[in-house]
Amino acid sequence: MRGLRAVVCCLLAALALSGCMHTSGPVAVAQPQGSLDDVAYAPVPVAYAAAPVPVAYDTAYRLDAGDKLRIVVFGQEGLTNTYAIDAGGSITMPLIGAVPARG
Repeated sequence: MRGLRAVVCCLLAALALSGCMHTSGPVAVAQPQGSLDDVAYAPVPVAYAAAPVPVAYDTAYRLDAGDKLRIVVFGQEGLTNTYAIDAGGSITMPLIGAVPARG
């Protein structure tokens, strides 16, 4: 019991003395150089992403029957679709008909 009382007294003394520690004073704020308008309307530096790593494509790949192509026609949502290459090696699109795609 006496040991516990000594530990508690030491902890209370440490807690009381921790309030007497010296802390750092106020930090000086850097004043902007020039007028505030120059600072407010100055261009903001932009961080750019790293250049994408080139992808190694298999140059021997050829389109064949059953492959699907996603074709996007800008401004024509009705023509944008996924088209499958048929057994004859072509895809059939609205307005232009069959287009050879095998190869």
